[in-house]
Amino acid sequence: MTDPNGPWVGDNYYLFLNDFEGNVVAHRIKKLVGKNLYGVRDVKGTPFVAVSQEIVRSEAGFGWYDWWWPKPNETEPSHKVGFSMRVPGQKILVGSAIYDMNPSEIKKILKKQSP
Repeated sequence: MTDPNGPWVGDNYYLFLNDFEGNVVAHRIKKLVGKNLYGVRDVKGTPFVAVSQEIVRSEAGFGWYDWWWPKPNETEPSHKVGFSMRVPGQKILVGSAIYDMNPSEIKKILKKQSP
């Protein structure tokens, strides 16, 4: 997962692993591995790592969420959608995030999470 040219990384998506405290276990950006991102917020104030933690600790153990973050090698934030799920029997989550998804698709995906 940490190989930027590996099978778990595409042009606008990647997989990552975090532990339940918000520490990065595996990520396409190697300098993030070992860092705690629990309190990091996007430009709109969304604590997206904390949101992913809440999702995987829920009864379902998985779900979608969104935030705004710059694409690699860019400075302007883009809308990003993520999906995380807990790894059974572990205090680890696996997630994926994608940029450049159609806004109507984002709304449909996020609506599925509503009760």
